[in-house]
Amino acid sequence: MSNPVLMLARNNLELTKRAVASIQAQDISADILLIDNDSTDGTLNWVQDQVSHVVCFRPQLGVSAGWNWGLRWF
Repeated sequence: MSNPVLMLARNNLELTKRAVASIQAQDISADILLIDNDSTDGTLNWVQDQVSHVVCFRPQLGVSAGWNWGLRWF
């Protein structure tokens, strides 16, 4: 059974790359849901090849709305 990990991202692609790599390097399985909150720096394009569950909100949701949406999804 995989452990759920919820991530919200808006721009800052390099930080998102490091966070995803850190999760994937753990010695437990993780099921990542990444919510892209209207990034304009290529985050969405990159993450679609790295994470199995990606949702994109355009226009962006607020942080609380994004977290709540993701928690309901899991």
